[in-house]
Amino acid sequence: MKLTHILIAAGCMAAAHSAHASEKYRSIAELQENGSISVQILSTGGYSGNCVNLQMKNNRSDTQFVWIEAGRRLDNPVETDQDILLVREEKIALPPFAKTQRLLFGFCCQASNGAPKTDTTFRIGSMAGGNLEWLAGFIDHKKYDTYTIQQAVWVFSDNHQLASVVAGRDPLIIDLRKAMAKKLNITLPWYDIQYRTVDNTPFSGQHTRVTGEIEFSSASAGFLSINIRNEVGMLMHVVTEEENALYGSTYTVPLNIPVEHWGKGRYSVNVYIDGNLKKKQEFVL
Repeated sequence: MKLTHILIAAGCMAAAHSAHASEKYRSIAELQENGSISVQILSTGGYSGNCVNLQMKNNRSDTQFVWIEAGRRLDNPVETDQDILLVREEKIALPPFAKTQRLLFGFCCQASNGAPKTDTTFRIGSMAGGNLEWLAGFIDHKKYDTYTIQQAVWVFSDNHQLASVVAGRDPLIIDLRKAMAKKLNITLPWYDIQYRTVDNTPFSGQHTRVTGEIEFSSASAGFLSINIRNEVGMLMHVVTEEENALYGSTYTVPLNIPVEHWGKGRYSVNVYIDGNLKKKQEFVL
């Protein structure tokens, strides 16, 4: 047999072995239901990141291969407190009659509810389905910070704005927002919305800043001014006065707009050259 054939055959055998090994794993819910394992899932008192403590015991005389799925929604028995969406898959080989304990990586998927209380016992719940389950699969094994993941979960679970997933120039987060916009069938926002952090409140809903960039071109020299107006044309903020000289070129202007006391609604960034409106770009709070 030729060397290339040997290598191909070896590769196929390795792939088949890997697939067979993967097939050993069964859902944690299935194994709990049939009595193969005992499970206790306790809150650590948080709602983002390693906020769930899993304790398991193998009740059988053979190894149990436990699959904890990304996209499983743990059910909080306290109706006013948050369920937790797991976004990182775990596969655990649990030897006969062995016990194990580990933290699971999960996030609140009910922003208007209270944070889970320490040692609350979660029920195993079910797969979240829909966009939440898709998001968990997308995030699994990628290195997003906990703030980004939490905001992304709330976009799907609580209908928060996609702009709340602050991307800046981070290509990984930009890719996440693009994928989420496609799932939502909406236009990708050009801006980020930042919110106030309030102690003991998962989401304050208090916007503080809008950041982003506006790009425009000028074929001739002139003087630039940029301002922000609300839906009825009221002047809200001056970005730059008409004292900045431009020359024929393409420009990108960074924006950092304080919006702390602004009401919800639609606003426009207005770019003027020599007093003439050159570009209008909108954002929504």
